[in-house]
Amino acid sequence: MQYEYNTSSVAAVLVCVGLPVLFGYHNRQVETAPTAQSVHWRRRLQHATCGVAVTCGYKWVIRDARTVVAILSIACASFLALHRLRRRLKSVDKLYILLLGPLLRPQEIRGQLPGGFWFVVGSTAAVALFSKDVALQSILHLSLGDPVASVVGIKKGEGNRILPGGKSLAGSLAAFLACSLSTLLLFGCCCRPPGDEGRDSDHVGDSDLLSSLIFGHFSACTAVGRGGRDSGGSGTPLLLWFALLGGVSGAVGELLPLGVDDNLSMPIVSGLTFLALRKCSTFDGPG
Repeated sequence: MQYEYNTSSVAAVLVCVGLPVLFGYHNRQVETAPTAQSVHWRRRLQHATCGVAVTCGYKWVIRDARTVVAILSIACASFLALHRLRRRLKSVDKLYILLLGPLLRPQEIRGQLPGGFWFVVGSTAAVALFSKDVALQSILHLSLGDPVASVVGIKKGEGNRILPGGKSLAGSLAAFLACSLSTLLLFGCCCRPPGDEGRDSDHVGDSDLLSSLIFGHFSACTAVGRGGRDSGGSGTPLLLWFALLGGVSGAVGELLPLGVDDNLSMPIVSGLTFLALRKCSTFDGPG
């Protein structure tokens, strides 16, 4: 298997690794001793920005799934290498905390792998396992649904933390709405770049295991583009149905306590749930 590593590929690696550094450096200058609340908002903004960057890069810049998996894997390796250097060299650890301290949780400052590492691992798994439309949706759910759920859960969740893992009903509802909206925007506005015809060719191919072999491949992009079989020439009913399924799958992915970092579990659970709901649905989707 051969990959083409061009200028875009190098830039993608730099974005994956460099965005958190830029956020941390900027925040260091703004406030060197941030409060817990300011760290919270900074982390959420950085989380959403990096996820949207990965989504846009996969959709429009580097459209080959194998190349994207390779790039994200390099980013994962970079995180691990930096983590090992932190543990061995105090100078590296000090520089790391100086640049990224405002974005780190206390346990991450003490040496735990940062959430950004698991974010990249989760994104890599989504691209490797799912067809492109589902992978993009899963990464968007992680990028937008997870931080929105956290913010609303913290602000409005007191008194309704009745869900597994101590999560709040308000947070899960916020995740549902955010994931529904992101699914609506993805499939309704930017699912297929101009000039594409027929099925996207940007899949992993034979390793597109879950959506092709187990559940059967579908392409919401193609269905919306042609109006859907049961929509009478309009893709709106099918589009809204996918948005509903996307909201449910994202909320389930955010909610389930699987004992691993949410950044890893959410995109995988979200994609699996979306495919399962789509397969079991009586709505007559694209053929």
